[in-house]
Order: sequence, then structure tokens, then C-alpha cells
Amino acid sequence: MELTIGRRPRAARVAASVFAAALPVALGAYISDPATRAEVSLLRVLAAGSAVALLGVCLWILPWDRLPPRTILLVAPVAALSAIAGDMTDHYLRQSTVGLTVTLIVLPLWIGLTGQRGMALLVGTTCDATVLIYAHHAVAGLATAHLVVEAGAAIIMAEVFCKQTAREDVHLRSLSALSAGFRADMRHPTAWRKQIEQLAHSVLPRARARLWWAGELHRSTIDRHVAGEELRVALTEAMTTRELVVIDELIIVALPSATSQVHGVLALEFHSSPDEFTYPVIELLGAQIGAKLDALREADGLRKTSHIDPLTKVGNRRWADELIRRTQPGDAVLLADLDHFKRVNDSFGHHVGDVILHKFASHLKHTMRGSDAVARYGGEEFVLVLKRPDDPTMIANRMLQSWREQNPITTASVGIAVRLVGELPQNTFERADEALYRAKHDGRDRVAMAPVSVSPHA
Repeated sequence: MELTIGRRPRAARVAASVFAAALPVALGAYISDPATRAEVSLLRVLAAGSAVALLGVCLWILPWDRLPPRTILLVAPVAALSAIAGDMTDHYLRQSTVGLTVTLIVLPLWIGLTGQRGMALLVGTTCDATVLIYAHHAVAGLATAHLVVEAGAAIIMAEVFCKQTAREDVHLRSLSALSAGFRADMRHPTAWRKQIEQLAHSVLPRARARLWWAGELHRSTIDRHVAGEELRVALTEAMTTRELVVIDELIIVALPSATSQVHGVLALEFHSSPDEFTYPVIELLGAQIGAKLDALREADGLRKTSHIDPLTKVGNRRWADELIRRTQPGDAVLLADLDHFKRVNDSFGHHVGDVILHKFASHLKHTMRGSDAVARYGGEEFVLVLKRPDDPTMIANRMLQSWREQNPITTASVGIAVRLVGELPQNTFERADEALYRAKHDGRDRVAMAPVSVSPHA
């Protein structure tokens, strides 16, 4: 979802609407006032009203999003000059001060729409002072006291509104960063919680953010992850209803998923009561994070699928190459190969061979440590990478022994090589392959360790 800050275009269109109405207002005032019709020609009224209306049309069609941010402030002095040159002629001002009053009030309020803090005080005061000075000198006996009061009140209201819109823009500009997505390290699910909490704090600096995943709020686990009965009820309610839950300075928002479930809930604790602009920002923040999590989970699922062998459900050849590339000195590379596997296929059929492959892969996966990894290198050959094992030979022998205890149709052989300092990963794999060849040559159903020898250096 792309966010655009439409403050300048909106301010320009409000001003355009005011100025474009100058022509019908001038005509209405002219027709309703007989004294004005006697002293001012219709052509003069049409010319003045049309000039201001044309300014309004220009304001409407200008591409404000492509112009520098402060360009819109230039319209204020232009509007003041147009007011002086148009309906504020000597004759008209002697008859009525309505047009002058409207101008003095509209100018600063419109400047307040730009959201530039301080601009209503600075530019609004300057423009109103210019118009008042001109009117005071152009119209003899003009009572300016009440006009000064009206202009001052308008400037104060405009500055208050300006601060409010500026505060809203701060939230929106922060939220616009969401459209760029999360940083690259968000590819790993373990980093998601920290990144989301940091992102929420950057969008809402006054809030302390904490994320709970849906699994942590399950009925059987919520007591372990959440302290406090009131908080547990609030978190559960937000996850169930998908609506904001507010408890004093604590606001809880659900992170919706594209499915009927939610990814989790985000709790935002403020130091003081948040303003009215904060609630829609939080709702949009939750929706954006939920959408990003959908995309990240889908990408993570595709990434994992691209590395999985469909038959054995362990890593495929691409993942095997990646495991070998990632090895560090001290890591052990094991090549495990089923003995006489071609005979199994020839004697029992390929469907039985597929069952044996799947069973052997599951056996390898379940006998490894949590830090180790396995992948099918090709055919009946599997690669295992053990992270800095104390005795890789003992691990491999235990793996083969537990395989024999299952009374399989065929046995297996294993070749081992430990990566040396300065050795290329591919050289370690080749030494493991040579060890596997020696295990096969020595009678199969055994483990062979590659000798530690001088290997080619990077």
C-alpha cells in the first residue's frame, strides 16, 4: 500500500475554491447593492472577479506534488495582492468591509492548511498587515480596530490548526516508510519480532512496543508468556475481534493475516494519552505489518520449498551445495551412500527403492544434532554437515548401527572429512568422497575417515 501526503494539494484546492468563488460573490454583492451599481461599473466588477477566479483555477491545476514543499506559501502574498487589486477599490471599501474581513480571516486559515508549523504566524500576519495598511491609507476614516481583532483571532486559530496538521503529517510521513518494506534481515523469521518492535517505535516514538505471536496467546501457553490477567484478556480480545483495544495509555492492535487467522498482536504503551490522529495511524500500522508478514511468510515458504527434495523431504542438491559452501574449519562433511541400491530397484521395483530412500533420509535427519544438516546429493547419496563435532567417526558409526537395527533391505557406507584451516569447501567434499570410495572398496557397511593431509589453499 503506497501512502502519499496530500497536505499541499488539499490546501491549494481549498484556496482555489475560495478564490474561484470570487466572481459570483462579486456579482451578487454588486447586484444586491444599488449604491454600488451607481458608483462602480459592471465591467470593473467582472474584471476584478474574473482575475481572482482565474487565480483559483491556476491553483487547482498546478502539479503541487512535483513542486518544492514551500512553493505553496508563495500563493499567500499573491492572494493578498489580488485582493488589493480587485474588490478592495476605494469605492467598494467605502460601501462595505465584508470583502476585507473575509480576506483577513481566510488568508491565515488557508496557510494553516499547509501544515508548515509557524507559517500561519509568520506569513499570515505579514499578509494581513499588508492588507490592513493598504486599506487604512486607501479608505479615509476606516475603523480598523475590529478588523485587527478579527485578523488576530484568525491567525491564532490558523496556527493551532497548523500544529495539529503538522503533527498528523509526522505520523503519516513515518508510515510512508512502510511502503518500502522491511530491511533485508527480515528474511529470517527469528528477526521479525525485533524488527517489528523497532519499526513500531520509529513510527510512534512516544510508544514502547511489544509483539506477541498468535501461538504465544494460545489458551495453553498464554499464562507462560503474559503476566497479568487484565493484559491477557485485552490481548485475547484484540486477537479475536481484530479491533483496537484501549486500556488507559495502552493500545493493542491485531496484525491481520490474509487468512481468517492473525499473525499476532502489537501492544503500544504511551507515556501519556495519545492524540486523535494516533488511532488511525496504529490501525494502518497493524494492517501494513500484517500484509508484510503475509508476503514474508509466503517468500520464506517458497525459499524453503526450493531447497527441499520432494521424495525424501530433506534438502535437495542445491541445498547440499549450499551446506558445503557454508562449512567452516572444524566442521565435518559426511557422505552417506546406500549399498547395492541398484539391486534393490532391480529386485523389488523403484517404488520400494523410493520407500527406502525416504526411510533412510528420515533416519539421518532424526539421528542428527539440532545444529547439523542433511541433504540428498543425488541418487542414493546424502550429504551431512556436522558443526564442529568432537568425534565425527563415532557419530557416523552410531548412525549406521541404528540403521542396521531396523533390519533394512540394504546397508549404507559413510565417508568423512573434516575441513582444515585454509582448505576450500570443495576440497573437503572431495576428500569425503574419496573416503566413501574407500569404505565401499573395503567391504561396505562401514565408516571411513579421510586422512588429514596438506590440501590446496584458497
